[in-house]
Amino acid sequence: MKEKLLKIFWITLGSFIFSFGSYFFLVKHNIAAGGVTGLAMVASDFLPFFSVGVWSLLLNTFLFILAFWKLGKQFGTYSLYSSTLLSIFIIIFERTFKKDFTITNDMVLNMIFGSLLGAVGLSIVFYNNATTGGSDIIAALVNKYFDLSITKCLYLVDTCIVILAFYSYGIEKGLYALVVIAMMIPIMDYLLIAKDRKVQIVIITDHVDEVKDLILNKYDRGVTLLHGEGGYSKEDKKIIMSILLKSQYAKIKQDIEKIDDKAFVFTNYVSEIYGEGFTYDTL
Repeated sequence: MKEKLLKIFWITLGSFIFSFGSYFFLVKHNIAAGGVTGLAMVASDFLPFFSVGVWSLLLNTFLFILAFWKLGKQFGTYSLYSSTLLSIFIIIFERTFKKDFTITNDMVLNMIFGSLLGAVGLSIVFYNNATTGGSDIIAALVNKYFDLSITKCLYLVDTCIVILAFYSYGIEKGLYALVVIAMMIPIMDYLLIAKDRKVQIVIITDHVDEVKDLILNKYDRGVTLLHGEGGYSKEDKKIIMSILLKSQYAKIKQDIEKIDDKAFVFTNYVSEIYGEGFTYDTL
């Protein structure tokens, strides 16, 4: 229960950050940077009897009716919750703030903060096994019937929405939207990869047993012993390799120095790991 409540909290926070960034920095300045929010902007321009928030809610509802079964019950439920929150937050912003209210009219600042907050919000939602609905679902449906990856589908969907924005808001605003998408994607990639990064540590030391026991017992991480040979000394050496959590590296480095201040240590960041102790519990 605690884990579910924490997940709901993060999804709520991510949805709020995304909706805040989208509405005040993009929607208010007619920058339709893809997604259902961008499509809702275009729809509200062609059919103005509904606001952007209402169009967003209607479009997401239709998409979830069409594709809920594809995502799985839990994933679909969290995604529905996030997308509904997104629409509700935008509706609240529309009704709370005056139509002419803006945080800044500088388009460079709007693109920077719109893409930054959007990427942070979406990354939080994605990391907690949910989506904000919309173009993610459209991409999944396109992927089912055409031989295209989900990523390519997502780019295709957002590009189509931006093309519609070209017609609705002009070439200049459409170009702004393309810049926002180009900024958001690498930020999201970095955030999602960085969140799961682990540290691979390789240690060459004359105190193999002590360092090995330190990693196994104090830090509860697995150890692999590699066999090597000194290039100069020609002596056989045991090399210690382990995968650590980022939070453990600074502490374990200090402990290694206490055992052997002449130890040779080097590290690499690892973005994806599958196996015991990481993707499933140790037996």
